[in-house]
Amino acid sequence: MKPILLMLPAAFMGVLPLFGQLNTLHNHFRPGDVLIKQQVEYVNPEEAGTNKVWDFSKLKTINSEYTLNYDLPPLEGDSVYILGDNRYQRKRVKDNELIVGTEHNTMYYYRLVNDSLLQQGHENPSVVLRYTSPMVLMRFPLNYGQTTKSGYKSKGLTRVR
Repeated sequence: MKPILLMLPAAFMGVLPLFGQLNTLHNHFRPGDVLIKQQVEYVNPEEAGTNKVWDFSKLKTINSEYTLNYDLPPLEGDSVYILGDNRYQRKRVKDNELIVGTEHNTMYYYRLVNDSLLQQGHENPSVVLRYTSPMVLMRFPLNYGQTTKSGYKSKGLTRVR
């Protein structure tokens, strides 16, 4: 009976990290997803450090419906996805591999490759940026407390009106 009692807590300890884990099955962008954020006024939190408590609950709302929409990239004809200045054969792309995030008149280009979410560039009416190497935004699975770091280089074009 003692070995069983000792194994039960050990089994739960092995499963607990999974509750704080982000994975591609449940936590990546999907076409049709809409995030509604809220923009609030800036307040300096004052002193940094450990064991500090900041109360941001009474900040004035500037924009209550700051939306971010995720969609598939547009199709050229019916067989080629257009993601910025890149073209992808539709038949060679997995479901949800390519995503466009649109926020405040800016389109962000994402690609899910194996275990990594990559940002490949972004554009708006005045600037087009193509990242010379994609920026790694997240690696899956991602556990609580884990971080991802990536370099950032781009080539851009400024649109003149």
